[in-house]
Amino acid sequence: QQGTEWKSFMSDGEDIIDKLSTILAGATSLSDSETKQKCSRVLSGINRYLAYQEWRFVNECCSDTDINIETGAIAVAKFYELDNDRDGLLNERVSQSLDDFSVMLTTHLRQRFGPPSQDEDEPYPIRELLVAMQMFFGESGEGVVPFRGNDRDYYNHQNSLIDQCIERRTGIPIALAVIYVSIVRRAFGLQLDLIGLPGHIVVGVPLRGPRVATEERLFVDPFHGGSIISYADCQAIVERYNITFFHEMVTPLTKRE
Repeated sequence: QQGTEWKSFMSDGEDIIDKLSTILAGATSLSDSETKQKCSRVLSGINRYLAYQEWRFVNECCSDTDINIETGAIAVAKFYELDNDRDGLLNERVSQSLDDFSVMLTTHLRQRFGPPSQDEDEPYPIRELLVAMQMFFGESGEGVVPFRGNDRDYYNHQNSLIDQCIERRTGIPIALAVIYVSIVRRAFGLQLDLIGLPGHIVVGVPLRGPRVATEERLFVDPFHGGSIISYADCQAIVERYNITFFHEMVTPLTKRE
């Protein structure tokens, strides 16, 4: 009987996903255990395959201008976090959290400085914006649980997954940097850079015209409280790893990278 039932499941095509989910939600008796295990394995395999295809599409088919940086991070999280995405809403939960953070940021800046300027590249003085972002990554005084760099359990895989970083408020440099730039972009449409220094990831403020010297460029370290750092600080970070610093090391990463 179980074999016949299983064959009927497999003949359902795309509808099998909803059917398997219904069975898993309703199976309660011991007699359901074998079918439930099969359903669980097949559903996990389907969802993992779909997550992989989503990541592959983002990585191979989209240009840097077509995607947002968090799109790839969400695709990776969906691949590894199947148990936390049974309802298929991981994407929506992450997006909603980032939207909520961006609203908090704009509200904070409006209350302090008034409406943003008409300059799309600098709606508020950039240093003031970076200081305001410390409400999410530094010592919070705004009733916000801040993000922290997880140096105590650095290699825990959850530190790399954007949904877990948002839920646990901790992560590794690249995950926190992705969250940082996503909040700023959603708030003002301002694109900040990810800078892949050897051994560390920081956020860079794009250069604004020929009069802005490279040495005057501002950077942010989300892993260490959202602290605002300089070009010289980036050089010092690299040299701590006994690596010779080159200017090309502050070249922005592409979204695919």
